[in-house]
Amino acid sequence: MKALLAALILANPGAAVPVSREPPAAELNEVQKFLQMHRRELVRVFNDALQRDPALHGALALKLTIETSGQVSKAEAVDVTLNDPDVVKRLCRAAEAWKLAPHAGGAWIVKMPLNLKMD
Repeated sequence: MKALLAALILANPGAAVPVSREPPAAELNEVQKFLQMHRRELVRVFNDALQRDPALHGALALKLTIETSGQVSKAEAVDVTLNDPDVVKRLCRAAEAWKLAPHAGGAWIVKMPLNLKMD
C-alpha cells in the first residue's frame, strides 16, 4: 500500500500569533522556532488520519496556553474547518504534551494556524 504523506502548512510559516497575554518579541521568536520544530508531530497525527480518509483536509488554529514552566497546559482548536473531531482532539493532545523553555511573567496564549491537506 502506498504511504500517504500530508502537508502541514502554517498559515504564516513558522509563526505563532499572539492572542492575549503575548510573549515579548524575543520570546515569541523562540516560541515560533519551537512550534516549527514540533510540527512533524502534528503531521504524524494527520498522516494517520489520511490512512482512513485520503480526502481529509481542512484548517484550524491551535490556541495554546503556555505556563511559566513552559508546559502547554491547554490546546484548544479554534477556527476549525477540518471535519474530523477525532483528528482535532488528537492534534490538541499532541500539543498539550509540549514543553517549551520556562519563562517569567505569567502564562502566554498564542495561536498556531494550520492548513492540513494531502501533499
